[in-house]
Amino acid sequence: YGRTEIFTKPGADKLHGQIMVNFNRSALNSRNPFVSEQPAYHSERFSGDLGGALSKKASFFVSAERRNITDSSIVSAYVLDANLNPTPFTQAVPNPRTRTEFSPRFDYQINPNNTLTVRYQFDEEDERSNGIGLFSLPSQGFDMVETEHTIQVSDTQILGAKTVNETRFRYQRENTDRIVQSFDPTLRVLSAFTGGGNNDGTSIYHHNHYELQNYTSIATGKHLVKFGGRLQVMDDLNNSKSDFNGTFTFGSLDAYRITELGLRQGWTPAQIRAAGGGASQFVIAAGSPRTGVTVADLGIYAEDDWRLRSNMSLSMGLRYETQNEINDHADFAPRVGFAWGLGSTQGGPPKTVLRAGFGVFYD
Repeated sequence: YGRTEIFTKPGADKLHGQIMVNFNRSALNSRNPFVSEQPAYHSERFSGDLGGALSKKASFFVSAERRNITDSSIVSAYVLDANLNPTPFTQAVPNPRTRTEFSPRFDYQINPNNTLTVRYQFDEEDERSNGIGLFSLPSQGFDMVETEHTIQVSDTQILGAKTVNETRFRYQRENTDRIVQSFDPTLRVLSAFTGGGNNDGTSIYHHNHYELQNYTSIATGKHLVKFGGRLQVMDDLNNSKSDFNGTFTFGSLDAYRITELGLRQGWTPAQIRAAGGGASQFVIAAGSPRTGVTVADLGIYAEDDWRLRSNMSLSMGLRYETQNEINDHADFAPRVGFAWGLGSTQGGPPKTVLRAGFGVFYD
């Protein structure tokens, strides 16, 4: 089989675009069975794109989307009232979320054999009062913001009738910020409620990814020769305080009620446990919440697809990989493949193809 790559000429498109809007309302859906008074909610989604020519050699395309979700999380739990009597607790807590996407692209024809493409992509997700619902009380809420920026640049050059060179660069940055609404210890009462602060804690994650690729393909006679390489650097920073606030677990609501009663009356911990109260488990984490690592790797390769006959081909290649986090830097990976077509008639395509191959791969 052959391979055909088509690079469209920038600047030839006419202006075109589209826009879309859709929405949803609580009145259009069934009621939530866990609440007596149905909370109102709604969502909207707006999206559109626009593209066309900037000049005879340049064109653009831009797309955008925005989604607003105004929803509620329903709490349905059992808690203690002011007199330490078990009582049902129901509440609808607003849980708004927004999602934003924006992506422009620019194509420019430097000359008839060289095309440059630049693309940027932005994604953001903003969520408020997550982690609430069913047994999880409002104090369990946390806010989270995730953002991602991606820049891609590619340059394709046709160097004569037999050679194509491609250079690609990408930079990606991801940020995730998670902020809890309460730093109090977590109270987990089995089959009743989970209160206090969220034990996942505040966390911050930053990721940077740089990648540079260059590939060259040469078609000469019965050979298709390819060679090139890739260099990438990844930088990660993580700051997580999961379980730093501590978690008390009670086996039942009655054990929690006895504990609260004993604390009010000044009982000792031994007296509380003797009466059937006290937490069955306490977990807390300590230490340094921050860690970071930078990993870089390089891979270069060369291969030759050799058409021995009309129904027979041989592929041979060699790859070399190295990186900074493992002492072994001699990762050579030879690869060979063979294909033989059987059952062809009058020069047509073969009815059966036998393939065999061997390779060394590093992970």
